[in-house]
Amino acid sequence: MKKLLLIIVILPVLGGLGWWYFRQRELPSLDPSYREYAYVSNGRSNTVSVIDLRTFLPVKTLHVGMEPTGVTANSKKNEIYVVNTGSANVSVIDAEHNSVIATIGVHGKPYFIDVSSDGKRGYVANSGSANVSVIDLDSRVVIGTIRVGNAPGLARVSPDGKKETLIETGGGPNGAAIGPDGAIYITNNGGSFEWLDVGGLCVPGPTPASHVGGSIQRFDLASGKLTTLYDACDGRRLMGPNDLVFDRQGGFWFTDHGCSTPEGRKFGALCYARTDGSHISRQRDHLIAPNGVGLSPDESCVYAADTQLARLWAFDIAEPGVLAPPPGFAPGRVIKNLDGFNYLDSLAVEAGGKVCVATIINGGITAFDPDGSTEHFPFPDLICTNICFSGADMMDAWITGSSTGKLYKTRWPRPGLKLNFNA
Repeated sequence: MKKLLLIIVILPVLGGLGWWYFRQRELPSLDPSYREYAYVSNGRSNTVSVIDLRTFLPVKTLHVGMEPTGVTANSKKNEIYVVNTGSANVSVIDAEHNSVIATIGVHGKPYFIDVSSDGKRGYVANSGSANVSVIDLDSRVVIGTIRVGNAPGLARVSPDGKKETLIETGGGPNGAAIGPDGAIYITNNGGSFEWLDVGGLCVPGPTPASHVGGSIQRFDLASGKLTTLYDACDGRRLMGPNDLVFDRQGGFWFTDHGCSTPEGRKFGALCYARTDGSHISRQRDHLIAPNGVGLSPDESCVYAADTQLARLWAFDIAEPGVLAPPPGFAPGRVIKNLDGFNYLDSLAVEAGGKVCVATIINGGITAFDPDGSTEHFPFPDLICTNICFSGADMMDAWITGSSTGKLYKTRWPRPGLKLNFNA
């Protein structure tokens, strides 16, 4: 009891003497324009105290997220990042004006953040979800998630291109997109292709006899839980869900590619569904082989690339999740059929409205203008299967080369359209 009492009495005295020392000592002569601040997170009040290091006085209190913990500075951008454990996000503070200018969602119970030496990447250790969120600090978007051990602490990640498996889904995961809840939604074709080695290239083959259909899956990044949302629509089994895109309302369009049979093909479809499992509908049925899907910038139409027809379709939207009646006998509007022998795969839309479709045989990316004109960008892979955009200006393009197992990164001549939801 005496020791406890001594501590209780002495600590305030020492604290007072320390404060007196800092207040009374002679400070260096500084230019009036000089500014230097310290930032202290206050977990119980959900605030950050800004302390002027010229006077050692608090000058501002900033309201951030819930239970702020880790704080770090980015000298390259003159920004401060505060990790909010209780609200699973990061507050961005403009150090010039000492104001909160953005909030970036991460994963479960984040505690620490570190910044790369060039100021372009942030790495947040998420204790509750056993992973690290990788943030592009220019666009303030999470661009990757790395699984680590339980309750990770301070994080620093080497930009060396290492790969990581997030989840084994089974079947054939074909497309993925971040939903409005931060989960990954997966179009799984159920293993509708055999994979053949043709002269050292990996080539998709026929549908195996064991294939029974595919599904839409949801992977929760925070908990690591994988669930199946849909495996049927209107009492009919989904055959080969292929690609998906979210609209502003938080629902998603997806293609069912169908599958091959010994006699020919089972038709595909263009569908719409909600993330809570409450609604799924076939909006266009009996399509040959719909593959990539995307929305126009104004979301007035949904595009779908048909693999075997080498055709880009446009389907006009009457209301969210509902297509307008088709024009005449055609299921939609034909933007363009590629000349010669080609296949089309997945796609991404540019901010200006062009549709960039991965192209097989004439390996590369074909950019379709809504007026039907095209532009081809070749890549050194016979089977280019997907493209997406990233970066502060959305002009970094990532292209998958399926036959060689390579991922290409290049600068695109025009910015891509930013997706509605990101991790």
